[in-house]
Amino acid sequence: MLQSIWFRAYYFLLIIIVIICQFYFPESNAHCIAKALLMVSLGVGLLTDTRGISSLLKWSTLMAILFSLAGDLLLLPVVDQFLPGLISFLLAHLLYIFCFFRIDSRPLGVPFIRRHPWAIFLMILFGGWMFLQLRQGAGELAWAVLIYVLAIATMLLTALNREGAVSPGSYRLVAFGAVLFVVSDSILAWNRFVSPVSLSSLWIISSYALAQLLIVSGLTKQIQEG
Repeated sequence: MLQSIWFRAYYFLLIIIVIICQFYFPESNAHCIAKALLMVSLGVGLLTDTRGISSLLKWSTLMAILFSLAGDLLLLPVVDQFLPGLISFLLAHLLYIFCFFRIDSRPLGVPFIRRHPWAIFLMILFGGWMFLQLRQGAGELAWAVLIYVLAIATMLLTALNREGAVSPGSYRLVAFGAVLFVVSDSILAWNRFVSPVSLSSLWIISSYALAQLLIVSGLTKQIQEG
């Protein structure tokens, strides 16, 4: 289902609807429904494509989707509960990190991070720089922002570290999705705590929705492959 052209056409149409609603009808019921349908659709796709399979990876992925759904709803303009929304997405990232560690074997023998330790150094630099930029604007939420920055950096590194342990198709989907997730959250944080980003809703929603599609598709592929 997730790999079908029809589902992807529907999902991309849904992204367009969410973006239009974000710009013109931010507090409408249509916006709430369309935004919720993004994660609901991915959850249904996951369950459909893995019907008959029961694994910890499957249910952990589903829980990550549900926490992402909660975060989406809490961050809607009509709700605007930033800290609860941040916590929901933090839990989603922790679940994704757990999912990326669900690896039974590694044919290449040497994990990505051990072969490319500079990746950790780059993520520390990026995370530290981002936090310094966000700290003043975040105010009392600076501690929560720091924890979130650490979580999303770890999420990206663990996604990259799947190389050689899963099929190339699953690896590429999750890796590209993780990169897009970092891009989306970085734009969102910068727009909220530093300075307005031109067309921020367009970049945040499109990169976030594509990130989730790629990650869930990659993990679904891993579940199917056993």
